[in-house]
Amino acid sequence: MKAWACSPCGISSFFEVPRNLSKDPRAIGSRGGGFCITKGVTAEVSIEPISGETSVVETFINGHRVDFYIARRAALKVLSLVDEAYRVVIRQKIEPPIGCGFGTSAASALATALATSKALGLNLSLWKLAEIAHVVEVECCTGLGTVSGLVTGGVVIVKKPGAPREGYTLQIPADGAFKIVAAAFQPIEKKKVLLSKSQLQQINSLGRRALQMVLAKPTLDTFLKAAKFFSENSGLASRKVRIAIALAERRGALAAFQNMIGEAIHAIVPPHRVDEVVQALEELSPPRIMVSDLHFEGLKARLAEHLALVRKSNKMRGA
Repeated sequence: MKAWACSPCGISSFFEVPRNLSKDPRAIGSRGGGFCITKGVTAEVSIEPISGETSVVETFINGHRVDFYIARRAALKVLSLVDEAYRVVIRQKIEPPIGCGFGTSAASALATALATSKALGLNLSLWKLAEIAHVVEVECCTGLGTVSGLVTGGVVIVKKPGAPREGYTLQIPADGAFKIVAAAFQPIEKKKVLLSKSQLQQINSLGRRALQMVLAKPTLDTFLKAAKFFSENSGLASRKVRIAIALAERRGALAAFQNMIGEAIHAIVPPHRVDEVVQALEELSPPRIMVSDLHFEGLKARLAEHLALVRKSNKMRGA
């Protein structure tokens, strides 16, 4: 049995990790804002029954066999809902750079959960699968609020932390008449940042102020000002990132910010200035430059399609 699913990726521009005493990962998360982009993750999941009690999962990224624990854990959580054991092969195409603040872990977990559910013929809702992806992110310390943003789409604010439906999101009005131009230099070890009390104290104060700015006036202009405030004061940006931000803005970007969390930037650019901004960033010789549109629908729009495919698959098996 084989199935496919895809998820957009997401870039966080500012965030706060509120103090939470809950031990339930569904209630744990961050607040903040960012962009859901069309560049994303596609997952192909093949399964076949095996003897024994333990399922076996293999993972491939962009044609290379690797032990990608995020995808493996997401698949195993879905497999835990059935009684049989399976051999599972997950092949993922990941478009943005990995580990640079493009939400590839969240998108990978979400696409894998969707595809595994389809392959098994489970009648799981998008909300349940998104919850699984969120829990995987929390348990693996790769992210805290990205999944909710991916489900919502567009320019998004996570107002209340937690898994989708546990938390609360808000989409900021935007007409999509701009591109996201991103440059990635190298990954940042997110576990150290997410678990460092000293850094979190500073980040939380800045993230709270940025969020309050946007909630007081939820417009794109206010969002960009709040993201700029956070990016300039977080203390996470290296010299190379600061130079890239300044260069992008001098060459036509409306605004540019550090990816949270990554050694990378994302710039908001009018379509007629994209080439100029790309050429400017190429002067810094980053390993990767990417241009993307906003993904406004999020995954909510795919719920009906997902359930329809599952029902069709179940009918075919019962025929």
